[in-house]
Amino acid sequence: MIWSRINSGRALFISATLLGAGLSSAPNAFAAASCEDLRFVMLPDTVVNTTERIAAGSFMPPGARNALDIPALCRVAGTISPAIQFEVWLPEGTNWNGRFQAVGGGGLAGIISYPAMAEAVRS
Repeated sequence: MIWSRINSGRALFISATLLGAGLSSAPNAFAAASCEDLRFVMLPDTVVNTTERIAAGSFMPPGARNALDIPALCRVAGTISPAIQFEVWLPEGTNWNGRFQAVGGGGLAGIISYPAMAEAVRS
């Protein structure tokens, strides 16, 4: 699970909520809840804007110049009020070790580091 641009307390809360929605670290993690179902997860001051399955291969992140090589995943993007943007990438399949890894620009850089997220999700 990969996060960017969220304070750590809110990130852990959202992470626990998504895992509680059925996306556990079990090998068949998507059996309990589908990627699309995460669009309807209700979180305080949070709007989930996008939930989509991304096939393994080439992925062009929003605003990027270069495509990234990624495994199959569930991409969840949203906004925490008033304007904190976040993304969660949940690897699909049995290869996910269930670990949480946060990546980002650090401090107040204000970016979602897609190359770092791609590297982390591949690992």
